[in-house]
Amino acid sequence: MKRIWRKGLKKIAAGLLTAMFASALLTGCGNNAGDAAKEIQAAGTEKEDTTAEKKDTTAENKDTATENGDTTAEKKDYNGLTIRVGGCDFAIWNPQVNVAIHEGYFEEEFGKDGIKIETFNFANGPAGNEAFAAGELDIFNGTGDQPFVTAIGNNVPVVLLSTTGEQGKGNYIVVKADSGIETPADLKGKRIGLFIGTQAHKVWLQYLSANGLSEDDVQLVNLQSFTEQYAAFSNDEIDAFYATTFNYNSIKGDNVKDLGTLAEFPSRCYITAREGFVKEYPELVQRFFNVLVKAQDFIDKNPEKTYQYLSEDSGLTVDEVKTTVQEYGLYLRLDDEVAESVQATYRFLKDQGILEADIEDLASHFDASFVNNATAK
Repeated sequence: MKRIWRKGLKKIAAGLLTAMFASALLTGCGNNAGDAAKEIQAAGTEKEDTTAEKKDTTAENKDTATENGDTTAEKKDYNGLTIRVGGCDFAIWNPQVNVAIHEGYFEEEFGKDGIKIETFNFANGPAGNEAFAAGELDIFNGTGDQPFVTAIGNNVPVVLLSTTGEQGKGNYIVVKADSGIETPADLKGKRIGLFIGTQAHKVWLQYLSANGLSEDDVQLVNLQSFTEQYAAFSNDEIDAFYATTFNYNSIKGDNVKDLGTLAEFPSRCYITAREGFVKEYPELVQRFFNVLVKAQDFIDKNPEKTYQYLSEDSGLTVDEVKTTVQEYGLYLRLDDEVAESVQATYRFLKDQGILEADIEDLASHFDASFVNNATAK
């Protein structure tokens, strides 16, 4: 296997999620448009003791929150508490947090208790995992399943709480028209641009495997965004990469064509949380999900307004947002189908030799109670 490492993973990037922009939009906090990374500033909270015994967090609905989200015997004094929420610098297929911010739902829910929601921008899911490991982040909005599974394999104290949506059919495999690449088999020996270690990595391996190829048959070039990938493609440094519909539409022409989409290999984005935060504040996690479900209801009933919000946040046009959203599914759930897809990712990563660690009970790191309670209302 030959890998070409163009760039390492970016450091944790700070910035308001509501100021996100996207010159690129690729899978699950896997490929981002942010090129200027800044160190996240510690919020002053102490690191959690992550060696405490894990509670059973299977995908079954558990009684961790009452209908109003208050599980404590006495009302806690939250005044001055900050919930640190991370995300990537795009907002298309995990938009519930963005809509909640635009509509003032978080302030309405938490402001009465003096609780602040502070948002941070990250380069990708692995960068969010670093913040979880350092105790500097409470909730992450939009990681892919590969970064989540990798985090568990590396003993990062993180819990998967829900998916936010899925994508696949809008991701086009891009090659040059005069490249001689006509079928997936023609990718053998070719250079493929992708962000190694992210959801995009797994999806590419699935695609290759389904077409009789392995990672050893190609050269993987580590490029972190559509901008980097297209620049390398234009300079003949890579032979193929994949782009979302609006990015593909912006570059297709006389010398660019596609080999089809990745519709057979859907990928999801997820909401994850630091285990210590979930244990200490289950009632706040429940209220957070109550807000997200309210935002999802707004998305379902007000698509045009949602497109406008996401256009403002991503830097894309309303039409580009609309095209993207209509090709993806946006929903909040952690049912058997979603849980099994994460398990399948773990098995795939093990089979491919990407993940060395054995995870005895991956389901113990799922907790469907919050999204189930919120959607049941």
